Amino acid sequence: MKLQLQQLQQSEKESQIKIIQLEEQIIQLAQQQEKDDAKQQINFNKEILMEKELQLSKLDQLVTESNQKNLEQKQIIIEMKIQINSLEQELQQQKLTNQQHQERRATAFSEINRLEQQNQIQKQRINDQDLNINQLQSEIKQLQQQLMKQPKVNCEQNNMPTLNQSCSKNSMVEGNNLDSSRLSDVDTQISRTARATNLILNGLNYFKVRPQVIIQQTEDPNRKIAEKALQKQAEDLKFSLEQLYKSFISTLLLNQVNDEKFVKFEREINQCVKKTQDLNDNIEDFF
Repeated sequence: MKLQLQQLQQSEKESQIKIIQLEEQIIQLAQQQEKDDAKQQINFNKEILMEKELQLSKLDQLVTESNQKNLEQKQIIIEMKIQINSLEQELQQQKLTNQQHQERRATAFSEINRLEQQNQIQKQRINDQDLNINQLQSEIKQLQQQLMKQPKVNCEQNNMPTLNQSCSKNSMVEGNNLDSSRLSDVDTQISRTARATNLILNGLNYFKVRPQVIIQQTEDPNRKIAEKALQKQAEDLKFSLEQLYKSFISTLLLNQVNDEKFVKFEREINQCVKKTQDLNDNIEDFF
């Protein structure tokens, strides 16, 4: 019994020792398990961390790209604003230009109406001058007929027989001298008639009112002044020429022209015709 008791005690001790060893092993295994779990958790966390870092890197790249796009869009917006401002300025300029064009158009229409009125007035002047020219031509024909009749009358008077057949030689000499004087006057009158006719006919072309030159609209004030001055000179010269012709023909018809008056009229008319011709040439060159 003691032996069995001893064996049991011995067996109990060994069991306790084994239990202690098992407990130590369990503790070791638990610690090892904890270490393994910790390592596994660490590895798992590392993988998660790497994934997070990768995601973060991708997000950083997306943010960078987004920022770049934002900058590009801002630049595009700035350029579009500049274009809008430029277009607005062009629109304002276009509005101003359109307004100026409308004003110029209105001015042009006004100028056209003014020129049409001037043309109507000029046509009336031309008609009036044509009537004056026709009248002058009629007066010239009358003058030619009258002057052509005078030599014939004088010649008939020279060929008439003397009423007193008992005239002395002195009276015959005086009659011959008178006939010579009359013949000289007739020659002078014929020469003067031819010169007067040529003078009038040569000047009629310049006496006619020419069709008005249509003046192009210009903004140059100096040119406008020059145009008005040329037109004024032309009108003054035509008026002077008309008055000279009327005075000259009237004097001829009244038979009040002597050599001095004729030469004076001839010189003044030729000078006026020359000035008119030069002025017409200058007007054509100017326009």
